[in-house]
Amino acid sequence: MSPDELDRSLRVPCEHGLRSRLCSEACCGEGRSEDFGSATELLNRVRPHRVGSERALRHAADAAPTYAHRRYWAALDDGKLVGWATAAIEYQSAKRPGFLQVSVAPESRKAGLATALLERCAKRT
Repeated sequence: MSPDELDRSLRVPCEHGLRSRLCSEACCGEGRSEDFGSATELLNRVRPHRVGSERALRHAADAAPTYAHRRYWAALDDGKLVGWATAAIEYQSAKRPGFLQVSVAPESRKAGLATALLERCAKRT
């Protein structure tokens, strides 16, 4: 992409209102195990009281039974992970409540990322 094309693309927001080269499926998609390290850094930064590690995130993903329907979504801006969402059924509870957690980097807030992640969650659950 030429600098002029890039400049034009940054002036036109994607379907989520983001002014980024990445839009639609590219800006918010399924979280991958390769994202767990960046997701852990983001979650620990957004929630300073959280004590989490990449290993713990991997364990949660691997240990959850299939009926927990645990899924992850990632929001990228210019290739950097700036948002993360987790949705699952709490399989350790007799009532089986579901939960959804969305986190967005402070410098990337007010750009529609949380809404975009929520929309992705709603489409996939």
